[in-house]
Amino acid sequence: MPTHTLPGGVHFSPYPCAPNIERIDRNILPVLNKMTRYGILLDKTHFSNLAVELEEKIETVRLLIAMEVGKPGFNPGSSQQVSDLIYKDLGLKTYDESGTVRMPPTTHGGRYYSTDDKYLSGFADNPTVSLILEFRELDKMYGTYVRTIIGKADSDDRIRCRWNYADVVTGRLSSADPNMQNWPEVLRAGFIASPGCKLVSHDLSQIEMRVGAHESQDPTLMKAFHEGLDTHTMTAAYVFYRDLALTAIQDAMALVDKKTQRAPCKTVNFGIFYGQTAEGLQMGLAGMGIFQPLQWCQWLIDEWYRIYSGVTEYLHRAHYRARRYGMVWCMFGRSRLVPETKSALNGIISAGLRQAGNMPIQAGAQGIFKIGMYSLNHLYDAYEALGVVCRPLLQIHDEMISEVSEEVAQDFAEQGKSILETCVPLSVPLGCGYGIGNTWGDLK
Repeated sequence: MPTHTLPGGVHFSPYPCAPNIERIDRNILPVLNKMTRYGILLDKTHFSNLAVELEEKIETVRLLIAMEVGKPGFNPGSSQQVSDLIYKDLGLKTYDESGTVRMPPTTHGGRYYSTDDKYLSGFADNPTVSLILEFRELDKMYGTYVRTIIGKADSDDRIRCRWNYADVVTGRLSSADPNMQNWPEVLRAGFIASPGCKLVSHDLSQIEMRVGAHESQDPTLMKAFHEGLDTHTMTAAYVFYRDLALTAIQDAMALVDKKTQRAPCKTVNFGIFYGQTAEGLQMGLAGMGIFQPLQWCQWLIDEWYRIYSGVTEYLHRAHYRARRYGMVWCMFGRSRLVPETKSALNGIISAGLRQAGNMPIQAGAQGIFKIGMYSLNHLYDAYEALGVVCRPLLQIHDEMISEVSEEVAQDFAEQGKSILETCVPLSVPLGCGYGIGNTWGDLK
């Protein structure tokens, strides 16, 4: 693979090069300093009204549950009471793929079956369970986010979180006090642009899958990105309409059903580099209202590996590297020790091998985004020098949120897109989308 000198003096090479990591992390410090200094503006009125609205909804759902179960004092927030209701009073059971009853694990010394959402989601068609899941979602939104966020704002109504760039082994940024990276999308409308400004988002599209295509050199996956195909629909076409897809991929893609075929393939596409399992896929699909037996989920994963055989070979190489050297590394040289491969326990070895396959993908994607952040910083400085507002506010996974004067928002969005799509040369093109709006929630 050719080597390149990237923005910030970063050397792009397939071999470990620790100074690269130090340089990449050091280069984004000016951007992190700006993000910490500016923060994002909070609409306090919005969240105050939302808190009242959620309180009313929570109480309404609580009453509906009590009426449904015939117990006025029933507490849907109690895992013990919920367990007794679901597994004893309602008599609901979970089954494995052979039809044999397989109940969830127990808690509290074996007295109660687990009521984690991943188990209750399998009963989502039951009206009582559906209300309990709704109660939990509303209660979490209220207690974890809405009720606390106003108190986190500074005197100028801006939220300033703490950014950490060395806490996560893959190099991913994390934030705290508050953690803005896990903020639910449905609550983002309460973060707004300053008067005379717009919020602009830049999102690197399917960056981990693109890094996976680059690392594996899988011809089918690379073809999808070079031709601008919808990878999820294409995967579904090869799985469910293979004969037609081999000769006329566009015709096969036109036959794909979005819910029953594309959605499961999308889940596998994003999960495969994380070591997607049939059990995990089954639970993920159940949360989307798609119920499939375990055998079908395993079949879908096996089909994925058959379609993208280059990815299978990449994972074998990553596993060999982890066993041989006790570590793996990404394209920029960020490394991770994998001592689990030396264990005598198969479960621990398997967990280590999943990390070995995933880490180079995640770390490579984060390295690309950090180089992009460094490149965008020059654009921020150029606009600020012209006397207009142009500043970074948040970095959310593969997305950058900026605040820009309204008159230059469109131009900034287009220039930022060009910068991020060309910041690192890969075997497949990088894709970047952008959004412009008055609130964080507008940036779709």
